[in-house]
Amino acid sequence: MLTVPRTWSEVSPAWMTRALSASYPGAVVDRVELEDIDVGTTSRTRARIHYASGNGPETVFIKAQGSWDHRLLLLSIGGLRPEALLYASGERLDLEMPLGYASAVNRPRLNTLLVLEDVTARGCRPNVATTPLTPAQVGSGLDELASMHAKYWERPLPAGLRFLRPWSLYNGWALLAALGGLGVRRLRNAGDDEVLPRSVGYGIVTSFARC
Repeated sequence: MLTVPRTWSEVSPAWMTRALSASYPGAVVDRVELEDIDVGTTSRTRARIHYASGNGPETVFIKAQGSWDHRLLLLSIGGLRPEALLYASGERLDLEMPLGYASAVNRPRLNTLLVLEDVTARGCRPNVATTPLTPAQVGSGLDELASMHAKYWERPLPAGLRFLRPWSLYNGWALLAALGGLGVRRLRNAGDDEVLPRSVGYGIVTSFARC
């Protein structure tokens, strides 16, 4: 069973071999090079992989949960585990999404981890919040979301997706408001508040990757 590393130094060749074993049986990893580790809402990095034998992807994207305050927020609104469980289920949604090589959940530490396809290797560009999407990209994303919802609308979920529950902010609204307000204050204290209207109390930013 794949474990969630406590630190990035635990992403060893043996660990990566286990992570890739379902998709690339016979591949044995000799060396793992982690690129810049970005810590924000999540903690993430791209890993370059060298093999002692067999074949596999040259790079993968690894994503774990971020700081404890974000983990507690996600736990309070039921958003901590669904992504990891989705990839573990093997279900494919009608969305442009990275291939999943492995996922893991550590409940006591409120942490999850995903080893995903590096979509930049096939020409995709991860979205940057300050770079506007084109109308065609927005339209494509809406079409995909509509297709996904239509597939399950008023139908029983397949067995692999029955862990899903309706999203609710009921238990986590106060924590969300507090953390959102803290983020806005930090932005303004750093002198970057021109990117937000003065009336904004807090905000939520969602990132997409478009191919």
